[in-house]
Amino acid sequence: MASMMVKNKIYHLSTCSTCQRIIKSLNNGEGFVLQDIKTQPITATQLDEMHRLTGSYEKLFSRRAMKYRGWGLHE
Repeated sequence: MASMMVKNKIYHLSTCSTCQRIIKSLNNGEGFVLQDIKTQPITATQLDEMHRLTGSYEKLFSRRAMKYRGWGLHE
């Protein structure tokens, strides 16, 4: 079965100022499908597809994020 990947998709948090700045710099997200992961969580299928594209789950997370450290993932 062929992959149904959307190439121009941005997973973001609408409350994140960094995400807002990046989207704004990309012509307010024009030409992209925006998915606010707070209101529409990432599915297992989407996560698997991102893993396939990056080759690593670790690359999908920001090591600077407060929750990353809060959960002790940095150790």
